[in-house]
Amino acid sequence: MGLGSWNNIKVKMVGNHVKVFINGYLDIDYTDTEMSPEMASGSVAIYSRMPMCYTTTWTFLPNKHEKLLNILFRKIK
Repeated sequence: MGLGSWNNIKVKMVGNHVKVFINGYLDIDYTDTEMSPEMASGSVAIYSRMPMCYTTTWTFLPNKHEKLLNILFRKIK
């Protein structure tokens, strides 16, 4: 994730199973066995420790049982 280069994060949720892909590579594969009903639905938040980060192209693909979020971002400072 170099300075100025575009990166892709894809987050896929099916029930309590979450997969996070960064630039096409599986980075996180997690099943939450203690998920509360409040955590099963809700908002999406992105956090970055980078001083400057630019995002574009947020894609949500609606599906009753599956949630998919695709984000393009780049570090600019």
